[in-house]
Amino acid sequence: MSISQLQVQDTYVWGLVEGVCAKISCKFPEATFDIGVHPTHRGAIIDAHVPTDDDLLNW
Repeated sequence: MSISQLQVQDTYVWGLVEGVCAKISCKFPEATFDIGVHPTHRGAIIDAHVPTDDDLLNW
């Protein structure tokens, strides 16, 4: 499993991004999952996306 975060130049903004935003990717033999966390006023929304062959056609 790997975790990647956005990179910004401003250290204050970077601290905020580091605290609330992350993208988690999990690779299994059958599938890859990309999970995005979006902060909201009541917590966070977690979106899971499984890339398919259709995604490759949209690039």
